[in-house]
Amino acid sequence: MNLPLGAYLKAVRESRHLTLRDVERLTEGRVSNAAISQIETGHIKEPSIKVLHLLSGAYAISFTDLCERARVGERPVIEQPTCPMCGRLWLGGTSQGSE
Repeated sequence: MNLPLGAYLKAVRESRHLTLRDVERLTEGRVSNAAISQIETGHIKEPSIKVLHLLSGAYAISFTDLCERARVGERPVIEQPTCPMCGRLWLGGTSQGSE
């Protein structure tokens, strides 16, 4: 059975007898226990690549498989605004790299 991402992560965590706080410690505090809980319950539906990488390490599961389960390749690409004059990444009042 193909579980949703959150249910899958919860099942893996529980199979390893880890608490949410254990996982927070395993990620050296870079993923909070609250964030893990929100992912598991579906409140966070698309965790970042960084979070997926940290969780794959904490759970000792394949990062590639986890990305596939999270359907990372199917997420829309959000284009960053660029300066119409120079084409550099737009950061508001200035463009990146301008002096």
